[in-house]
Amino acid sequence: ASYIGDATPPTTCMLCTNTNRCNGNAASVTGCACMCQTGWEGEQCESWSTGLVSGGGSCKAGFADADHVCDGCAASYIGDATPPTTCTACTSEEHCNGSADSVTDDGSRGQCVCTCRNGWAGAACSECADGYAADEAGLCVACSDAVYCNGGGVATATGGGCSCECDASLQGDRCERCVGGYARPEASSATCRECTVAAYCGGHAEAASYTPAAEGGAAVCECKGCSSGFVGERCDACAAGYVGDASPPSTCTECTIDGHCAGGHAVSVSDDGGRGACACQCKGGWDPATGCGVCSAGFVANGPDACLECTGAGHCSGHAAQVTSDAARKECVCTCSDMWAGASCSECAAGHVLAAWPALCKACSLEADCSENAASVTDDGSRNECVCTCKAGFEGGSCDRCRAGYFVSSTGAGGVALACTQCTSADHCSGNAAAVTSDAARGLCECTCRTGWAGARCDVWTLGASASGANFSGTGFPALGSRPVYNLLSPDGTRHVVVGSDGKAYLYDATDASAAPVLIDGAYGEGSFSADGELLALQPYLFDASVFGGSPPYSPLLDMGGGGFAEFSPDDAEL
Repeated sequence: ASYIGDATPPTTCMLCTNTNRCNGNAASVTGCACMCQTGWEGEQCESWSTGLVSGGGSCKAGFADADHVCDGCAASYIGDATPPTTCTACTSEEHCNGSADSVTDDGSRGQCVCTCRNGWAGAACSECADGYAADEAGLCVACSDAVYCNGGGVATATGGGCSCECDASLQGDRCERCVGGYARPEASSATCRECTVAAYCGGHAEAASYTPAAEGGAAVCECKGCSSGFVGERCDACAAGYVGDASPPSTCTECTIDGHCAGGHAVSVSDDGGRGACACQCKGGWDPATGCGVCSAGFVANGPDACLECTGAGHCSGHAAQVTSDAARKECVCTCSDMWAGASCSECAAGHVLAAWPALCKACSLEADCSENAASVTDDGSRNECVCTCKAGFEGGSCDRCRAGYFVSSTGAGGVALACTQCTSADHCSGNAAAVTSDAARGLCECTCRTGWAGARCDVWTLGASASGANFSGTGFPALGSRPVYNLLSPDGTRHVVVGSDGKAYLYDATDASAAPVLIDGAYGEGSFSADGELLALQPYLFDASVFGGSPPYSPLLDMGGGGFAEFSPDDAEL
């Protein structure tokens, strides 16, 4: 008993004591059971319990946790012992005379530290700061004219206090009362006025009556019998129907029609409510803002004494969305409704035409006024007809027929053209036309053939030879001397190279059947012109074809050697 061992069976047995068993915090040790001192708890009295929340692990409010023991006060708290039994919060009310902006502790949790509000000083904010003095309620207020002397005197700091030198109409330590025979015009007034008609009532009363201040009260001055046009406790305001020239006014002038409204155009007059200007109630059409001197917006002058209202029916042909008057009130201004235009909305708007005067302007539309072959539609400028802008290849008022140079390739109901195809030399004249157009009925393309070509599609060669590169028989090439077996036509159709059965080649002018041919000496076989017509490859030579038509003989640029067929690539890059 009263021993503990370090194993089973133990190799050693150690006597249980307060020091080695109970951390020195036990009141007694029974066997090996620790009976903890007040404030400590745990099997070995290892935890401080005074500041702990019962049953939990967090410190009570105001206590701080140090090494898992709540034995100190938290920040802004102070304690009465070490370790503390209580921790008290630092507050402005309790520690700073209720006059601190903030309060904390001194760091050691021994005393509270006050940060005083403006005007207060001292460790507990219980004294007035420099430049401040205590008022009747014990509060520190600024020692200034406006604050301490209530704006009615000059403040002077005097050894921690403050004194006032009051204005002539004031008295009291802080210039808080009027002297005899004076009263404050308003409760908030800094100064007092003498209770006379001139000083207190602005000179606008029959009499002024003074009542001295009762205890705790203020003196009273009463103005009796305000002058005509004046009202108010001090006769310092104009009556209804009057206007004043200042505030408070020195004069109040009655508003009258003759004196304040123009031209006799008012039915009555009053003030504007603020007694600053007269307000005229005008006859119909006249503008109150001008004293009934100018017509109101939406009206125009109709002689010197009348204003005429602008109306849609009377001034805008009944076609206005809105109507008003111009700034000079001389003319009515119409904002026309859809479809209408003009100063009086009597014309159709752009893109519209007159359908049934005077009731209707009709919008031009592709669907109603053009066929589906129109790109756009508008009016003709005079608003009488709609004008269609046709798509490419179409013409006519409604774009329902093909234009010259195009033929009808598809029709709809009633023979209306649905598609127009352009006539071209390549597509419709075998590529041999000098010009091409369509016939009057737009049913066919008409070709004007180049020299040497004939036929409706310019597909017949008239100089006795077939198309370029074709083998053919027959005569028709003068001076050839043998049967023609092969021919080449230059890209521009002006030069013809013909090879006979005897192997000789001749150059012919394809534009003139009567022109004499030229022998291309030594050339034979089949060949081709370059795409640009500048070169001729005719075995075995390469010629500069740009000189053809000049004086022969034509010298070759190159002897290519051998026989066979010579042909340029489409881009002339290879031979």
